[in-house]
Amino acid sequence: MASDTTENAVTQMLNECPRLRILVVGKSGAGKSSLISYAFGVDKESVSQHAPGQANIDHEIFPPQNPVVVVHDSMGFEPGKPENLERAEKFVRRRTGADVPLKEQVHIIWLCIQVPHAGGRVFEDGDEIFLRLASERNVPVLVVFTQFDKVIDSFRKHREEKETRANQKFEKLCVVPLGEMSPEFQYARTAGLSSGRFAKPDIPALANLVEMSRDLVRNRGCGDAWLVYSIAQRASAKVTIEACVAIGMKGHWNILCSTAKFPGWTLNQCLDKIHDEMVDSWNFYDPRGRLRDGELRKKMKILAQLAAPSDVSEARTWFPDVSSDTIQQLIVPVIGTTATVVAGLAIGLSVSFGTMLATAYQNTEPTLRCFMAYIVGLTLILHKLFIRLLRWPPEELSEEDIAVILETYELSIYSAYDDIRRYVNKAVWRMKLSSGPAQKEVIELLRKFTGIGEAA
Repeated sequence: MASDTTENAVTQMLNECPRLRILVVGKSGAGKSSLISYAFGVDKESVSQHAPGQANIDHEIFPPQNPVVVVHDSMGFEPGKPENLERAEKFVRRRTGADVPLKEQVHIIWLCIQVPHAGGRVFEDGDEIFLRLASERNVPVLVVFTQFDKVIDSFRKHREEKETRANQKFEKLCVVPLGEMSPEFQYARTAGLSSGRFAKPDIPALANLVEMSRDLVRNRGCGDAWLVYSIAQRASAKVTIEACVAIGMKGHWNILCSTAKFPGWTLNQCLDKIHDEMVDSWNFYDPRGRLRDGELRKKMKILAQLAAPSDVSEARTWFPDVSSDTIQQLIVPVIGTTATVVAGLAIGLSVSFGTMLATAYQNTEPTLRCFMAYIVGLTLILHKLFIRLLRWPPEELSEEDIAVILETYELSIYSAYDDIRRYVNKAVWRMKLSSGPAQKEVIELLRKFTGIGEAA
């Protein structure tokens, strides 16, 4: 079997570029460690490997909770310390250029600058020099203004008035000077990341920072570096879903209606490939492999089988031991209920579907419905897990996390399956079971049921 269809697409990508390489620049106290901690879902201590006021830019920091990122830390460019700028310039030149392998390149730079809450100068002379060098070397760079919450708190006003005043001050002290240096430099800001266990992170602002960074890396045009970035980050479900779609196009979505690419594969093997690639795309902190165990795979297949029958009548032949009322509930769900999920898992794998799993893959309507259901269903579950795990300090994925999502699923997974069933039944003549229209429909379903998927 050809490697381009049978190998895990995420594994192939990470063989070329195993980690996102990020350079974080800023003065001590600017909140660099907190930013990395929240953006990549790692303990702050794992990226705070230097005493205050010290940093070795060449030292590679590998956070143990996230194997897809490597961090380089640089001091800011304070007056009287020209060596900091010199080291940073040498590092950027050494880590950029066509002769540097993608995995060794610096993929993005975050220049962290604390928003002044009592006036004062924002940028040092070295900041502009460094920004222009990064631009010349074609390195994506984002100016990150940190600790905006301290500016808000500096005003003795009502909350809404304080935020208005703080925004005005931010515009005057930070945005205008940055624009005067160059309109090409992009910026984001953070708030609430640096108060330890009492932190109140501005999650939308953090997600915006992550999304802007992804776009900068993607627009640079360096292969799959933007996908590696998307997998590494753990702050934006939108970025992860879009990466999952793009990776699916490269890998497991080829299974959709492509018998020739998977000769001799059973349906079960195809579903396992889909499962593995999707789990790899989401990069959860899951050292015990809970998302890969047989129990979750079985539950996903139980749920996916419910989309295989074309209607209630056909479903009765698939599930002869299940009451007509239960079948009606499963195939024509009441949108917004969770009872269908519990009932679906309770029936187990039918004999008919078990036989289908064990036989060689065939290009049929039930198979297409099953594949689409598995992809959409697992994406929705992983999406909910991602949102649940946006907590600090970061914790590994637990059995309880998975159980809660399966038992209290907020979106009716069966309403998605009903859409899949109706789409395949009505449009099979048009798409002739070709992968293109099927992939397009999967993307549209993800957009409908998560609100954030894109056909990008």
